[in-house]
Amino acid sequence: MNLASTPGRLRGLMALALACVPLAGSEVPPATDTPPDTEAEAAAPPTPLLDRFEASIANTVNGSARWVDGFFGDSRQSPDSPAAFGRLYFMPYFYEYNGLKTETRFRAYYPLDNFNARFSAVIGRGDEDELIANDHGFESLLPRNNSEDAWLAGFGYKPPWGQDGRFSLGAGVKFDWPVDPYVRASYRLIHNFNEANMLRFRQSVYWQNTENIGGITSIDLERRTTADNLLRWSNWFKMSGKTEEVRYDSRLALYRNLKNDRGVVFALAIRGDSGAPVPVRDYGIYGVYRQRMWREWFYGQMLAGVAGYREDQWSERRLAVIFGIGFEIFFSANQNSTDDLSAAMPWTLNGRR
Repeated sequence: MNLASTPGRLRGLMALALACVPLAGSEVPPATDTPPDTEAEAAAPPTPLLDRFEASIANTVNGSARWVDGFFGDSRQSPDSPAAFGRLYFMPYFYEYNGLKTETRFRAYYPLDNFNARFSAVIGRGDEDELIANDHGFESLLPRNNSEDAWLAGFGYKPPWGQDGRFSLGAGVKFDWPVDPYVRASYRLIHNFNEANMLRFRQSVYWQNTENIGGITSIDLERRTTADNLLRWSNWFKMSGKTEEVRYDSRLALYRNLKNDRGVVFALAIRGDSGAPVPVRDYGIYGVYRQRMWREWFYGQMLAGVAGYREDQWSERRLAVIFGIGFEIFFSANQNSTDDLSAAMPWTLNGRR
């Protein structure tokens, strides 16, 4: 053994021992097998199912919008970029003459800023004529015939010479086999006579491969009778170039604000087709109760009414009870978009479409 090297070795061992001893007043962090970030995530409560459902729809729609817009530029979304938004409506209902049915309406709007801020895309499921006219201002409170529902996708354009967005152009396809393309031009006018009375007019002219040239007209007259009551006479007409028949839907409705994000509507309605064997298909009286539930973007809805229905010229008109319970979701990756869309609904009378 080399004794000369012993003091150096002792000093090295002492330094190693001191390094392993904590200083006075210091705390040794407890040993853990889980990283801090993982512990925080584990302690956080799980996201509710309803929120996950809305987020999955919003993110899927917005991701699709970014993918389409990415063909014309950067697909990454900046904080100032408008997000895709839309609505989903679902209602199981019982109509006495045809049993238990379900009605589903879906619309998603896609801004295309990379291409041009005046362009947008839309995809939806529901009444084919309303989707072609892009007329979300007319809402059919009564369920329609499911055979008239369809999936459509298209593009919209607001020309610079259109005053305040009154003019718009569009084109798209109906998902059928073979595919059924269409083009349309629309004009929209909103005129306030005074604080209590308003006229809303929309005219769409379109060409569709299966129907040739046609026109869709909607006219609403509104009167705000009190701060919480709105009386609306709504009329909707469609003329098809193929059949030269007029399909119509007219109703007189009283919307009442029940406060606390609740509303109810009482309506008299008549629907039919001038070229059908029975021009007046049904007429009746009904009420709809609507309430915001659980979230800012979720609405529950209940429908009840009685209609006089006649299926064909050989049958007699008879009363049919209708009852349904459903919901509507407004979705968007940007909450401001859903706020704008839901505020346009007349149910709570917070705003006007």
